[in-house]
Amino acid sequence: MFDLALEPMTLSFVGASSKDDIKRARVLMAESGERWPVYWLHERGLPEWAAELDQSMPTVASIENAPVSYRNGTAHIGDMP
Repeated sequence: MFDLALEPMTLSFVGASSKDDIKRARVLMAESGERWPVYWLHERGLPEWAAELDQSMPTVASIENAPVSYRNGTAHIGDMP
C-alpha cells in the first residue's frame, strides 16, 4: 500500500478517474474554460480551496488589458521585451 500524502485539492483531481468524473470534468471545461478547476473543487466539497484558486487566477479583464508582445512567433501576455 502506498501513502502519497496528497492534499485534498490534489486528491480531488488525481483521484477522479471514473467515467462519470471524466465526463463531468469535460462538461465543466466546456462550460467554464480555464476556470473549470474552481467549479470542480466546489463540487467536490472544497470551497476554501476553490476560493484560493479563484483568487490566484487572472481575470479575463486583466488578460485583455495586459500588454502583448510577440517573439519568435509566440505571443507573450503580460510581459514586454
